[in-house]
Parts: sequence; structure tokens; C-alpha cells
Amino acid sequence: MPVIYIIEFIFFGIAGWGLDSLYRSISLRKWTRGGYFRLPFYPIYGLGGLALMFIFRYYSGLPWPFLILASTAALILVEYLGGVFCERLLQVKLWDYSKSRFNIGGY
Repeated sequence: MPVIYIIEFIFFGIAGWGLDSLYRSISLRKWTRGGYFRLPFYPIYGLGGLALMFIFRYYSGLPWPFLILASTAALILVEYLGGVFCERLLQVKLWDYSKSRFNIGGY
């Protein structure tokens, strides 16, 4: 079972990098490669994908409003903890939502 989680983590990390780079490239009208690493990989998308897979794999029998709320809460938690980790341990702020409504400490 741990091998499945590793494969899902890698898949979502690469897919997230690809979609994010595509979005940035379309927005800037030139190829833009995003990310903190040199590899085509975003760990935050890998963790977010794992969180969603966990919720939908183990709680799929629950009503869909609960699944939507649980998924939203899980992704907010992943992004918040990822932002705190990057800023405090890596000493780099990779994203800043301080000007956005409902941000928590800029994350």
C-alpha cells in the first residue's frame, strides 16, 4: 500500500507542476517554468492529491456536501502547513495571499 501512495504523490506532484506551468505560460504569453525545485515537481500538489485521494477513498459513502467540505478543509490545511513549512524551515516565502480576503497569515 505505501507504494501506491508514493506513486500517487509523484503523479499529482508532476501533474500539478504541469498545470501550474501551463497556466503561468498562458498568462504571461511565454513558456514559464514554475517551482522551487529544478525537477518538474510540486510537492504541495502531491500532498493535496494524496489528501483528496484519502478522503474519497475512505469516506466515499458519506453525503457529497460532507465530501466537499472535508476536501476543502483538507486542501486549506495542506496549503497553510506548506506555507508555514516553507517560510520557517526553508526560509523562503513561495506564495503570499496577504492581500486576498480570508487569508490566514498570508497563506
